[in-house]
Amino acid sequence: MRREYNFIENLEPKDVHYVAEKKMEHCVILVQRNWRRLKAQREYRKSRMLGMNRLNNDYDKTEEDLKRIKENKDLLERKRA
Repeated sequence: MRREYNFIENLEPKDVHYVAEKKMEHCVILVQRNWRRLKAQREYRKSRMLGMNRLNNDYDKTEEDLKRIKENKDLLERKRA
């Protein structure tokens, strides 16, 4: 904290404002990310309580799904080669 204070103390006022704005933008991003994570956890717990999570249900892949997966896999292998 002392090092940051000394750094800010030696800056021009407009530079201090710029640093404060950047810190605020960074904080907003962190808050939004955390909010989305908490919201997803809440929805997952709610669906799990209702027995609607994907772990309890077997979703079988159709022939079309398997064909599309195989085509995508082949395409990626060709791109890597």
